[in-house]
Amino acid sequence: MTKSNKAYLPFEVAYFEKYDKLDEAIKREKFFKSASGRRFLKDKIN
Repeated sequence: MTKSNKAYLPFEVAYFEKYDKLDEAIKREKFFKSASGRRFLKDKIN
């Protein structure tokens, strides 16, 4: 663990996606950083 997340241990993975290509994963990560992507994750987790 790093210093930035060590204080939040233990944590559990709430959502996971796997991609075969790096460019697909980067595109999806950019989506999650947008407002609509954050809404998607919030709805998915709750």
